Amino acid sequence: MYGSKSKYNRNVVTAKMWGKWRLVKLVDMKLAILLKAVSSLQGYRNYLSRFNDRKYGTWKARH
Repeated sequence: MYGSKSKYNRNVVTAKMWGKWRLVKLVDMKLAILLKAVSSLQGYRNYLSRFNDRKYGTWKARH
């Protein structure tokens, strides 16, 4: 009984939010791509400053 009720609720929510969900998914994909680019840039900067940081031991603390 409880399982069927929760399934029904889930279906109703899915039906209501389907249009919005697709838009959110699209925006989420764009955000993920942007975030990946930023994180890769950050990693590249970390790689560049790794040798300088190793003198002071801050690179080890960060990772």
